[in-house]
Amino acid sequence: MDTFQPDDWIAVGSACIAIITAIVIGIVGWRQTTQARRSATEASKQVQAAKNQAESSRLQAIEAKRDADAAERQAEAAQESLELERRIWHDSSQPYVYADIRPDERYAVLLVIVVENTGRTVARNVRVEFDPLPQSATFKKVGEKRLFNEPISALPPGGRIIHYLDRSFSLNERSDLPWRYLIKVNGEGPHGALDELKYEIDISPLLDSAARDLGTLKDVVEEIRKFRRQVE
Repeated sequence: MDTFQPDDWIAVGSACIAIITAIVIGIVGWRQTTQARRSATEASKQVQAAKNQAESSRLQAIEAKRDADAAERQAEAAQESLELERRIWHDSSQPYVYADIRPDERYAVLLVIVVENTGRTVARNVRVEFDPLPQSATFKKVGEKRLFNEPISALPPGGRIIHYLDRSFSLNERSDLPWRYLIKVNGEGPHGALDELKYEIDISPLLDSAARDLGTLKDVVEEIRKFRRQVE
């Protein structure tokens, strides 16, 4: 049997060392690879978690914006409702004054100029403008009346000012006199200046309409008195 020489033992030792080194390197490499895979997997999970969190944040931001928009719309609606209530209260507590030309309540053949306050408060410094100034075939100085030259100092609720303009058939025969008027009404109420009323009227339909006395409450009372005298 051959015996190992010292050089043989050295060779065997070197081979063993090489094998062990290779095994160690392999184990270390495997561990590093495994750790790298784990790190990559963990990093991928973290990236996905970050994406999920970002998406969740985006959705929360969208929802928060929707809530903010809804709250803003509610606030705007509440403000509009409050402004509307204030406007209604303001308008309801202001007088409402208008001017018109219409048949007299008792003698429909007569046309009258009427200025009336249908509001619930006193109107002050009421100014009435007719353009052109009213003209009449019967009453020569209609346009010179104080109504068209001086403000009405006060007109209470239900207050009415009436001036005769003319007989409808008389105006109907005078096409040279104005039948259309531009009216402006200004004044003051408890809350300051009234909104200006500005409108046009056309009295031509009244000129050839059938004249019919409408009567008044006073006429009704008088008829009742006559009836009572007859039956007593």
